[in-house]
Amino acid sequence: MTLPWAAGATATPTATPTPSPSVSPPVEEPAAGAGEVPDDAAADSLSLTIADLAPAVARPGDTLRLEVTLINTTAQDLTTSEVIFRVQQEVPTTRTALQQWFDPDLPASARPVHAETFEVEVPAGSSVTTAIVVGVDELGFPIRYDNWGARGIEVAVVSGDRYASARTMGTFYPDEDVLEPDLDLVTLLPITASAAEWRTSIEEGTAVAEIAAERLTALAEVPGVTWGLDPLLLSAQEIADSQVTGPGGVGSAAESEADGAAPSPQPSTTQPSTPQGTDSGPGAGESTAPALEPSATESSTSPADPGSSTPGTPAPTSSGAPEPADETPSPTEQGPVPDVPPPTPGELLTETLILGAGTREVIALPWADADLTAFGLSGGSGSTVLSQAITRAREQMADVDLEATSVVWPAPEGVTADLLGDTAGSTGAVLTGSMVEEPMLDPIVGPEAGAASADTSDTPPASTPTALGTVETSGGQVPVLVADAWIGEVMAGEVQDAVAAGTTAELAQRQLLLAQTAVITREDREPQVVLAALERSTAGAMTPEDARSLADAVTHLFEAPWITSSGVAEALQDGAAGATEPTPEASQATGGEPTTPGSTDAPSVRTVTLPETTTVDVTAFRALASGIEHTRSDLSSLASALEPADVLTPPATWATAASAAAWRVAGQSGTDALEAANGVVDTLTSRVSVSVPESQVNLLAEESAVPVVVINDLDVTLTARIVVDPEEQSLRAPEEPQVTLAPGATTTVRVPVVAIANGTTLVDVSLYTPDGLRLGQAETFEIRVRAEWESLGIGIVAAVFGVLLVIGILRAARRGRRRADGHVPPRRAGRKT
Repeated sequence: MTLPWAAGATATPTATPTPSPSVSPPVEEPAAGAGEVPDDAAADSLSLTIADLAPAVARPGDTLRLEVTLINTTAQDLTTSEVIFRVQQEVPTTRTALQQWFDPDLPASARPVHAETFEVEVPAGSSVTTAIVVGVDELGFPIRYDNWGARGIEVAVVSGDRYASARTMGTFYPDEDVLEPDLDLVTLLPITASAAEWRTSIEEGTAVAEIAAERLTALAEVPGVTWGLDPLLLSAQEIADSQVTGPGGVGSAAESEADGAAPSPQPSTTQPSTPQGTDSGPGAGESTAPALEPSATESSTSPADPGSSTPGTPAPTSSGAPEPADETPSPTEQGPVPDVPPPTPGELLTETLILGAGTREVIALPWADADLTAFGLSGGSGSTVLSQAITRAREQMADVDLEATSVVWPAPEGVTADLLGDTAGSTGAVLTGSMVEEPMLDPIVGPEAGAASADTSDTPPASTPTALGTVETSGGQVPVLVADAWIGEVMAGEVQDAVAAGTTAELAQRQLLLAQTAVITREDREPQVVLAALERSTAGAMTPEDARSLADAVTHLFEAPWITSSGVAEALQDGAAGATEPTPEASQATGGEPTTPGSTDAPSVRTVTLPETTTVDVTAFRALASGIEHTRSDLSSLASALEPADVLTPPATWATAASAAAWRVAGQSGTDALEAANGVVDTLTSRVSVSVPESQVNLLAEESAVPVVVINDLDVTLTARIVVDPEEQSLRAPEEPQVTLAPGATTTVRVPVVAIANGTTLVDVSLYTPDGLRLGQAETFEIRVRAEWESLGIGIVAAVFGVLLVIGILRAARRGRRRADGHVPPRRAGRKT
């Protein structure tokens, strides 16, 4: 039988073949030689990729549908080829064996279940996309309670000496009950800003929520997971006040859109490609051999497509449903429409997070995700900064009526038992795998391979350690959850081996999460708890597309019949209840392996040993904490002088951001954020100045007033104290007058001074906020004090007036002298009249 390939979107073959009218009959066993790759076939002459596999978990009677793309990378046209379908006949019992399926240096331990010849012309450099359909019942193995799990799937194409293959992983589950209990899976995602987003926020003067909105909105749509949430992102006022264009200026969302900013992110409508348990493809539920059918991606645009519309037909929405006809009355009918700016992406993110946090478990991280490890171990100012961050986070959660667990999630590296013992009020902690030395017990290597070493760090454990554990601290046992590093890497999209084997990253992530959890479930028949946590660093590097791919993978994971979703607090409570204290001999023998609780129905709990000393440079973080406190003090003081003080919100946020764990996670330092905050403080204070006389001022009295010109170059109202400080004790300024200036205003204030003694002195004139922060630079001028000149001058003037008075009196007396008879006596001879 000849089966065609359908033309893909990349290029169209010169001749389009006609599909077979029916599915090929069941095949008991491939003919001799069928499905074998010729020895002279050249790999990489063709390129084959598996883009999708449905259903994600196959059951008996289902139909597997693989969407594949074949690219002819050679210089010759492809005419006749053979498609080979292989399935791994043994279920991998360890994650090491699971990983080996994608190793190109190892032969495929799979059995060919079908081979078909097809004829189609694929020109050189072009591609075709098609779907391969095969019945699960024809794969050559039964799906029972004792052989369910993950199996490798390989598709190969051979044409003469040209050959291409692609591998992926399927998971098969029986209709009957299995022997193993469900796997308790705890999933945790960090909803925090990354170091790169903080840096962009500072450089652009934009709230970090606006920068991280698209990524975090997509990440928040991952269903059913616990959030490690930074409550700063819930503060709508923080976001609104942080839209700055520079010191003293406040931007707007409208300006951002005018500048070509990205539109507000909309909630994703990503859904699983095939719901669990749903049959797909022709002949679903029937016994079929592999068949090829046209891919849905090749269909021409139809009215049902989102990108098409028929005149008179409402355009479909993002969910696929047509929008209702617009019955809104015209503006003339409903009156003037108020000019209300649309919400910004950051405001939409805040709304999304508040709504989402109300429907799931939330770990409230310290404000701005302050580095609990670094500042908690630094002591002094570090403890103060951390305590303030925790308090503010709790207040913000209460402000939006949200509850959070009392679990702590410190940033990786440097965590010690003493740190966990100091987290008063917490009910437990989440630890990433990099904090704990995991024992490697791989039966493939042998029982002697139980010691952990750096050489085995890239090998997944065959016997997965339980996530439940306890850490012995000076204050007693602290229950902890230890994340599974390998599942965390798959959640982060680190699936390079599978991608290299011919699977798209999205499909590899989804199928490997299913496969790994299936292997863990089958490792033993005891209850098992696994924590799948996404590291802060990997979450921060995700794109919105990565987050949507993770949402699809997690959706399928929670639909898997062997998975029971649990919360962090619930798992920690179960661990604390089931923990038993092992003897020193048992703990040493197991290297921290699980201890057996009293009941076999309870999950295992292991003793976790953390390093005694930290790798964190506590001296550097103690200095950073001191700088944060100093900057906050300056901002608080500056707030007492400015009205309104909204201009101080961005630098206050940046000073807080200096404490974020994101910096240390990214190998950077929060000092850059602190310097940015201090830069704004310096800029604001430098725009306030005083002007004093340029020449020497003579003070000739004991009391006088010095003229001082105050200049406010800010865009806000300023209130300042004027301080006149003579360098010599010959002069004193008893008062510090306070002045209020409008934006851009200048005024002259006469500051009283008192002369104590004669002399010449330099006088410093400074401006301060009401709370004592200096504004601008001090100005200096010279005063010459001659206080006695005033008294001397008064005495001289008084003496002069006294002499004149005496003379006047004498002259008047002489002129008024007469004889007794009333006649004036004659003048003497020679006297001038």
